[in-house]
Amino acid sequence: MIDQFKAAFFEEAAELLENLETSLLDLENDLNNRELLESVFRVMHTLKGSAGMVELNAVEAFAHELETAFDKVRDGKLQMTDQLTSLTLRAKDQIQNMISESGDYDQQEVQEIIRLVKNMVGEKTEKSDVSEERTDVKESQEKAVKKLFAIHFKPAETLLINGSNPFFLLEELQELGECTIIMNASRVPDLESIAPENCYLEWQIIICTAKTHNDLEDVFIFVVDDCELNVRELADDAGYDLEEIQKDLKDLTTDDTFLGDAELQSVFDRHKKQQPEPPQPTEPQKIIQKTENSAPKTVENKPAPAQNINATPEKSAVRKDAKEATIRVPSGRLDELVNLVGELVTLNARLTQHTLSQDDQELTGISESLDRLTSQLRNSALNMRMIPVGTLFSRFSRLARDLGRELNKDIELFTSGEETEMDKTVIERLNDPMVHLIRNCADHGIESTEDRIAKGKPANGTISLTAQYSGAHVMIQIKDDGKGLDIEAIRAKAIDRGLIDPDTRVSDTELFQYVFHSGFSTAKQITKVSGRGVGLDVVRRTIEELRGTITLFSEPGIGTTFTLKLPLTLAIIDGLLVSIGDGYYVLPLSSVHECLEFSRAQVGTDQDQNLVNLRGKLVPYINLRNMFGITTEEPEIQQVVIAEINNQYIGFVVDNVIGQHQTVIKSLGKISQDLEGLSGATIMGNGSIALILDIFGIYQKALLQGAV
Repeated sequence: MIDQFKAAFFEEAAELLENLETSLLDLENDLNNRELLESVFRVMHTLKGSAGMVELNAVEAFAHELETAFDKVRDGKLQMTDQLTSLTLRAKDQIQNMISESGDYDQQEVQEIIRLVKNMVGEKTEKSDVSEERTDVKESQEKAVKKLFAIHFKPAETLLINGSNPFFLLEELQELGECTIIMNASRVPDLESIAPENCYLEWQIIICTAKTHNDLEDVFIFVVDDCELNVRELADDAGYDLEEIQKDLKDLTTDDTFLGDAELQSVFDRHKKQQPEPPQPTEPQKIIQKTENSAPKTVENKPAPAQNINATPEKSAVRKDAKEATIRVPSGRLDELVNLVGELVTLNARLTQHTLSQDDQELTGISESLDRLTSQLRNSALNMRMIPVGTLFSRFSRLARDLGRELNKDIELFTSGEETEMDKTVIERLNDPMVHLIRNCADHGIESTEDRIAKGKPANGTISLTAQYSGAHVMIQIKDDGKGLDIEAIRAKAIDRGLIDPDTRVSDTELFQYVFHSGFSTAKQITKVSGRGVGLDVVRRTIEELRGTITLFSEPGIGTTFTLKLPLTLAIIDGLLVSIGDGYYVLPLSSVHECLEFSRAQVGTDQDQNLVNLRGKLVPYINLRNMFGITTEEPEIQQVVIAEINNQYIGFVVDNVIGQHQTVIKSLGKISQDLEGLSGATIMGNGSIALILDIFGIYQKALLQGAV
């Protein structure tokens, strides 16, 4: 059971740490933001409590030290500084390592962080020396006025299933003060009806503590959505009214389970004994007291109103609905669902093909209904795997911050389009390529502060990340406002490496693409961040493996923009089915612009390039028969599929265009996976295999061969 709880903790802790990093980076820019400060404290408090529940003592102890520091910041005893932010970010990295699959972390780093945090807290509370400080703290705690609070804690029956243990919470309460705990077992069903994993108990607690109302509520932060909780202050040392307090207790809960008058009086007596004796007043103070006491008083002492976390039934209902609207499902189950839907799509294609050969209207109607439902199921299954791009973008604020400090540059990161959704697999594989692109922008693109000011630019350099839909694709741009690329340096480097001839006419757009070649770099010096010419070729390879494209545009003095065009999903796509010779092939329908009959009269050449006339505009084309070495007899009439690649039209000559095809993508085997121009395969309705064309890869190969 503890392993199940740990798995749930690891998953939630990962989300908490992401939120922690975001809150810390925002707090760094707004040190007085109380809401962000509370958010950081809650994360630390939750991590500490949850780690303790699953017996991860190292994480619990580490989080406790940081929680203590931020608790002092909340109370105004410690100032929020850039140093504390940096230490907490370092701590976040180590906690992330602690909860990783390997569990390896730098123990020396953890101890160093703890030492620095303790020193920081000590410096701010220091009086004269350490011994005096400890004495002052102890005396302060002893002199603190304690209050009585009543707490009604009613866990949901599913609390244990969700990985929480109410007894740990009660133990934490007991650490805050003297508790009288009354258990209510009225919800426990008959023995034959009991579900062992359910929690049927609830508790009423009276606690005598110097802590605040918020401190008591913080104990239950981790389970606030899985319980009914009421916390009410009953009295302080000013006096007690048993009748009023009993009335408050009845308002706190409908259950008649709290203490009677005699028991309450006993609690009050113990409470009074814990209150510090008031200091003996000096003579002037006695005179003032006597004068004050002689005046008539009309102040009415009333218990503080209850502060209920579940403030109203309406709010509770809204929160419950919001909770029921989401559910955690292992990604493996979603993968299995998508695979099964893919098999259903293939089977549906077979049924459709069979239906066309039968003269049966009823069968045709059933086939059409099944086709419609299959399409809806496919879309729903794929949408389950969609997550916002913002989950990816949020990781890079820290990267930009750290790069700015490492390179001694002022760098700001801006994001937009975070709500754009993509397949989870695509987003996971995009992390490393985008890290490399951002590092390039920071190192090679953004100038130093002095150079920017000299050029009349703002001192702060900016890197912008944007995402937006483009048909069945998502366009992601990484843009900086730096110095841009030196096109002549790129040309010279390409000539030096033999990639182009000195006399060859090459456009700037084509020259920019050479930076994606392995080992290609125009950097004059190598830095720790980049400059070795290793990386952009890997970036392009990764993007192409995702069936996407990457393009580059740069203006000297203005900046550089990388544009990634990626499919929404990698599982099922709408394709255009074509035939060449005896084989079938699929082109991504989202890239297809139109289809034309291939007439010899429309064909022309320009510097050994094949061109087709598209309504007065010459468009280069690639004959796929020649590309794949297909030697069967050509049909008298062929067709050309016009596709859009890198914002220009390219034609692909095929024997026949069959039509639209729902394509379930299957990976190629190890023998065929490295074949250029192919990105996968699919099974058609008749059981035969069609190969999925990588039209961008085919275009790149044709460019190298000088065919286009």
